[in-house]
Amino acid sequence: MSADSFEPALIKRTLPRWPRIVGLRKTSDSASSEASTFLDSLSDTGSAERYITQLKANSFPSHDIAFTIRLYTIEFEICKGQYSRAMEILEDQPEDTGTGEDDIFQKIKIMILKAQIFDRAGFPQKGCSIAIRAASLAYRALYLTVLWDAISVLCKILVSLGERGAAVKLLKAILPQILETEDCELAGRAFSYLADAYMGLAGEAKAGSIKQREQMNQVLEYLEKGFAEYSRIEYIDGQCEMMAKKATVMRLTGDIVLANDCAAKYLDLQRGRRKDEVLSY
Repeated sequence: MSADSFEPALIKRTLPRWPRIVGLRKTSDSASSEASTFLDSLSDTGSAERYITQLKANSFPSHDIAFTIRLYTIEFEICKGQYSRAMEILEDQPEDTGTGEDDIFQKIKIMILKAQIFDRAGFPQKGCSIAIRAASLAYRALYLTVLWDAISVLCKILVSLGERGAAVKLLKAILPQILETEDCELAGRAFSYLADAYMGLAGEAKAGSIKQREQMNQVLEYLEKGFAEYSRIEYIDGQCEMMAKKATVMRLTGDIVLANDCAAKYLDLQRGRRKDEVLSY
């Protein structure tokens, strides 16, 4: 039983609507948040590619808007497994952008993405050092949300390196602070990483032992909490990921009936997403 096969999706959803991006052309004050909300709403790679292409074809006066679009372009490439392309785009963005507050924030985000790319590409050691630097910089700058994000990514990397116990301790230490941010996507990922860590610990325990059963119960608990967080923002990919993991756990524990129920819920979520995609055009 390994957490390594649990691979989270990065493209998020609500109902995609082109008019929501009109705010980018009307006001610079809300442009960055509009871009983020709009691109967060994309649920399939086809739509994501079309919308990103349309956004990149426009010339936006705000550096923040251009940076946001670049970030989501990178996440889109990561979602497709195009790590080399994602890294190329990332390298085009200067890491040392300045000393202003916005520049430091952007530098931290770049470092977090770079750490994720290295981890997914099979080089967790490189990602680990970058994630630590990102967390250190965020701590010094008192950017708490990206600090928790950086530490969460570090914990995911620790799971990849087999340091699952350390990942559990770190994640449990920052979970209250993550929940205080009311960032459901970040909280969902944190719960998912905890489930991954406990899954790995269960695999290390003696088969059929009380310790293994307790750890499997922890896996299910955190998967439920992750599903609840993703459900609050209707993040279908996150919900599907939690259901897929839960079905895997149920099958491993021999509960085929519940495993089939989870698989059925997974299919229902996928069908609901496809229906929403049709209605969005």
